Amino acid sequence: MATARQRISADFISAVCTNAELVGHFVYMTPSAEVRRVDIANRLKMPAFGVIVQKPNATSCVVQISGVVANVFFGMTPGNVLISQGGTPTNTLTYPLSGVRWIQLVGTAIAADRLALNFHRPVGVVPL
Repeated sequence: MATARQRISADFISAVCTNAELVGHFVYMTPSAEVRRVDIANRLKMPAFGVIVQKPNATSCVVQISGVVANVFFGMTPGNVLISQGGTPTNTLTYPLSGVRWIQLVGTAIAADRLALNFHRPVGVVPL
């Protein structure tokens, strides 16, 4: 059985997750020290601290927490990267139609398939 989390190297940890989390999802840490996909509509499911880069089995994830993520995302536009509604990267800030959405800058796309991680605090946005 996997431990709740274990440092693999300076940039990676091994963590317990569910089959709902996939490679490329940004994740937050639960109170039970497991990782789950972030939800920008729910402040309790943030902030992101890493991105899943490998999934050896349904309940084990390798999470990259710093450095440059390579060959996980494709087709990114160079520039600032935020978390989208689905817990994946986007360059576009969209305002909610209702309620609050939490915006978190997670790094900079330095190529179509490379993301330099740099996690910032989430900021709440409301409809225009």
